[in-house]
Amino acid sequence: MKRGHFYFFAKHTILSLCVAFLLCALTAGIVFGALYYAAKVTYKDRVLPYTYVNSLNVSGKTPGQVEELLTKAT
Repeated sequence: MKRGHFYFFAKHTILSLCVAFLLCALTAGIVFGALYYAAKVTYKDRVLPYTYVNSLNVSGKTPGQVEELLTKAT
């Protein structure tokens, strides 16, 4: 049984959609991986942004600075 022209285009359309989906997934993985790495490098040994302890903003401070700030506050 001979298949028509529609079968050829449908087959390649599905293939191209799969390739496009895989490229989008790969791109998203690279972007999120880069953002995760940048956050890890930026906030290494520091407190994450928007962190408060007893209404004191400790964002971006090292653990030593946070300890000093809390001992002053008490």
